[in-house]
Amino acid sequence: DELKRKMKLYSKKELFEDAVQVRNQLYHLEYINKHPRINAFLKDNEFLYKEQKEAQQMLYQLLKTYLNNLSPFHIIECYDISNLQSSHAVGAQVVFIDGLPEKNLYRRYRIKKTQAPNDIACLQEVLRRRLNHKEWKYPDLLLIDGGKAQLSAVSAVLKKMDIRIPIIGLAKRLEQIIIPTSG
Repeated sequence: DELKRKMKLYSKKELFEDAVQVRNQLYHLEYINKHPRINAFLKDNEFLYKEQKEAQQMLYQLLKTYLNNLSPFHIIECYDISNLQSSHAVGAQVVFIDGLPEKNLYRRYRIKKTQAPNDIACLQEVLRRRLNHKEWKYPDLLLIDGGKAQLSAVSAVLKKMDIRIPIIGLAKRLEQIIIPTSG
């Protein structure tokens, strides 16, 4: 109510820029009041953490019906390959712990052995290099940016290294979760 009075006062005094600023504040407050998730976020310091944990639990419930011997996951590592100007390839590793990003565990891998733009071979190189760091705790789930071909490539690396980590892929074209047929 105070903001509405202020806005009318600014309009009467022809201070239109100030009136617009107050109107925008009103708009944002009304938006927050109409969206309970935003309101909950503002009132609860743990809201984001709870939301992430809930999303992680939902993903686990979904995947456990498709992946054999899936344990609840604590650490998820995500991988993507980027090609700059079709020649300089880089692999990215993003890590989530209990559903929250752990930025100090993010890694960028310069592709050394593979000729770009071979995303599948680049992905294999990145995974081999990462998994050779036995001092780094292995994740409970690998999430790969890509479809069946990328998943098969990562599965081959895991099999050759005799490492058992559940993997899924995210296919951008249809925004689908891809699950290996071998489980």
